[in-house]
Amino acid sequence: MVLLVVTACSSATKTTGIERPDVVSIELFEHTWGDGASDATRATIIPDDPASEIPDELVDLFIDVPVSRASQSDLESIQGREALTVRYTLQTGETVVVARVVRSRQDVIVMWPDDSVTRTRWGSPDTFEFYSEVGVVDSVPAGAVPRP
Repeated sequence: MVLLVVTACSSATKTTGIERPDVVSIELFEHTWGDGASDATRATIIPDDPASEIPDELVDLFIDVPVSRASQSDLESIQGREALTVRYTLQTGETVVVARVVRSRQDVIVMWPDDSVTRTRWGSPDTFEFYSEVGVVDSVPAGAVPRP
């Protein structure tokens, strides 16, 4: 007799819950994660006129992200790694901050506004150039980078 066991795999996803019409500006901070980090590069995207819209790609960065639980060792391994922190400013004046730290091209740690920390295969360290083409880029001290 052969016993066949089938398990269902559910794919967990996480989202910020932000929708494009709610966003009035986005700040993207490219920096090194950890204490004693150096200055960060910031791209600020604010539509020039009310008819302009924030690019969908920037809002969709943290929508329906496939995730798994991050371990303590995952968190310890991100010191000194490349990071992208995103601050969304909403119509209400509220801000939402999410950060992702790249361990490898398809191994990314995400820090969410609800204080949860997850791993995902989404994310690429070479996306900042696109953001800098649609916004104003400047350099800011590491202390100016918001934390989720």
